[in-house]
Order: sequence, then structure tokens, then C-alpha cells
Amino acid sequence: MPLSVKPAQNCERMVFFMIAEIIGHFGENVINALGLNIATGTEIILSEHTIKHIKDKHPEITGDCKRIIADIIAVPHGVSFRAKDSTIGFFKGCETGELFFLELSVRSSNIGEYFVRTLHFIETDRVEKRMKNGKIISLDKYLYP
Repeated sequence: MPLSVKPAQNCERMVFFMIAEIIGHFGENVINALGLNIATGTEIILSEHTIKHIKDKHPEITGDCKRIIADIIAVPHGVSFRAKDSTIGFFKGCETGELFFLELSVRSSNIGEYFVRTLHFIETDRVEKRMKNGKIISLDKYLYP
């Protein structure tokens, strides 16, 4: 049974007050893994407000945020769906001597548009725990069932 994605409250009002661009699209692998009821290629939007949030609240994220976000959406290593607030999580493993993960959160607006909400690092042990209890679905070698 496909999952219903509940829209975030008041998101449709924010659209009119922000500069935003399409940063990626939902791939068939993500839609199928999570059982989402959306079309392949559904757009994911990134706002300047979200970029500012990431830079202000997660200063450990350095470099070109847009490129990082586009890469995570295009080739995620794992995905999740949190029914409580209809957040879709995209996970990407990175290696720089040791393995660490980035988590990208996406939510739907009241008008059915999908927006990037945040990007941050997540500890490897938290990812492993969420994998073991089935909350993250592996799409790649970095995440093992």
C-alpha cells in the first residue's frame, strides 16, 4: 500500500516569500523503496532560506551546498520515511579516513511540492541502529541490511 505524505503546515505560504529552484527529482528507486504514491521525476525544491538555515545551524557542512544536496538526491545510499511528520530522508555515506553520513530531509507542502528542509551530519552508529530496526532502507553498499 503506497504511503500517504502529509504536507507540512503552512508551507504553501512560504513559497511566495522565498527564492527557490529545482535541485533534483525523486528517482524510481526511492519511490519504490519507500512505497510512495508520487510520480517518478517529481521535483524537489531548494530555497535560499533553507541554504541559509543549513549554513547558520549546521556550519560543519562546508562547500557548495547545492552540489552536495543535488548529489545526495541523485544517488542516495539509503532512504527513510517518518510518518509522524511525513519527512523523507535521503542518506549518503562519505569516507575521509572514516565513514560518516549526511542526512537530507525533504517534506511536502500543502500543494504537493517537495522541499528540502535541512541537511546535517548523522553519526554512523545512529544510521546502523536505524538500519537494524528497518527505519532506513539501504540502496547502496554503504548501508548494509
